[in-house]
Amino acid sequence: MRWTRRATALVVVGVLTACASGSTTTGATPNNNGTLTIAVSKAVGNLNPFKYKAIFNAQTMVFDPLVQYGPDGKILPALAQSWTTSSDGRTVTFHLRPNVQFSDGSPWNAATALLSLKKWVADPGVADFLGAAGAIGSVDAPDDMTLVMHLKQPYAPLLQDLTIVRPVRFLGKAGFDASGAYQTPIGTGPFKLVSDSDTQTVFARNDKYWGPKPKVSQVVLKVIPDAQTRLAAVGSGDVDLIGGDFTAPITPQQASTLKSANGVHLVTGSGTATLLIAFNYMPGHLTTNLAVRKAITLAVDRAALTKSRLQGFAQPAGGFYPAAVPLNDASTPVPAANPKAAQDALTADGWTGTGTRKKGSTNLSVTFLVSDEVSPGSQAIAEIVQSELKPVGINVDISSVDHATYHDAVPAGKYDLTLFETIGAPYDPLTTLTNYFVSTLNPSEGRIWMDQKSLDPLVAAVVAAQSDAERKTAYDNVYRFFRDQAAVLPLAYPSRIWASGKRVHDVSLAPTDYDFPLHGVWVS
Repeated sequence: MRWTRRATALVVVGVLTACASGSTTTGATPNNNGTLTIAVSKAVGNLNPFKYKAIFNAQTMVFDPLVQYGPDGKILPALAQSWTTSSDGRTVTFHLRPNVQFSDGSPWNAATALLSLKKWVADPGVADFLGAAGAIGSVDAPDDMTLVMHLKQPYAPLLQDLTIVRPVRFLGKAGFDASGAYQTPIGTGPFKLVSDSDTQTVFARNDKYWGPKPKVSQVVLKVIPDAQTRLAAVGSGDVDLIGGDFTAPITPQQASTLKSANGVHLVTGSGTATLLIAFNYMPGHLTTNLAVRKAITLAVDRAALTKSRLQGFAQPAGGFYPAAVPLNDASTPVPAANPKAAQDALTADGWTGTGTRKKGSTNLSVTFLVSDEVSPGSQAIAEIVQSELKPVGINVDISSVDHATYHDAVPAGKYDLTLFETIGAPYDPLTTLTNYFVSTLNPSEGRIWMDQKSLDPLVAAVVAAQSDAERKTAYDNVYRFFRDQAAVLPLAYPSRIWASGKRVHDVSLAPTDYDFPLHGVWVS
């Protein structure tokens, strides 16, 4: 997998300008040589930047991109300090940052960059999720500090694709073996690997780093699989930092507890993903009926659900994407629950009777598939939806399953309703659409909604659009389709949640949870 499936119901989801308020402690003396200990839920794994095994955040500590994803999706310089695009959109020239070294002291230059680019450009296996891999025809290096990408066709999301963690980052020449395969993690990032085991991974500050040097000399990623043990560890000071979508997620319930914990500071920020209810689009399911989908959409109280189950660590969703995602529709008003309108929609479609409605001999009964192992708290959300649909005349049977069963059931279509989450920054707004809404894709993770005749062309138009105005129009057409067809039910925009211990100062969130919040952080 290119990204890890999220703890969907409860958490969301670069060492750059902060995008959320942070923690600090007055009276402490700044220290640039401390050790920061971060709890992670699993072992870091193989840091190979061209594979999909390691924790994202560990890879971003070591490897840099050409361009960096900034707050609200702004593209910022990184290993490329500037770039230009030809008038026809088919040639992008990157002017590389001079005087950059890899952690082993070897130089960063165009020739070394080509070694990494060859690992994924034009690879069909990468192109099925990363458009840039298919759009780039060739790359050349006219001199040491220039890279030129020649595109097969104009591709507006190119720069955003180049910000992701893998496989687009850069490995030093000594990181390859004689055959050209990966052998060791040598990067230009702010840290370098010291040691790695199943219980912890240690990184040291890279003193050759081209940017502002980290204010800690060492970072230890300590493996603590159990969430309650992680919470206790940050409270006791055994670890300094927990949180993050891909490292050690904190649920809203846990965050509420941490609020009152002595010496623990919560750091939260707006999320970049959307929690939504997906309807099964496959023949034989009642959710293929537009009136049924509209009734469910009308009956669910998004504001109440967000307040009661997400405990203020989310905003109710009106649009498909939150405001932090470029080209979003977050200004769409959050509709108030309207059970009467839901009942009217069902009656008009022929669903009648008291209690559970019927049409002919068919009972209006649907299955809501959830897994607390996949998404802690998802059963509680399903129970709320169940209670809101019952007065409307829709019976909801909740199927609560384990992790393995869930990931088999979704692509097999063994559900009527289930919870999904959009992929989030830096992949969106494009990648969720091309990975979960196009009928030609292999549904290995499940598809959210398919409509070959009506939706596929809209997504194709999004991919093809070039100017800002064209792209805005194309995305708005997709969002309008979602609303008109009640194809999905956006519930909430979950917050990003981290917690720091009493030794930690100046914690502020990076633009995405693919990076640890390390910029400017120091420990006393």
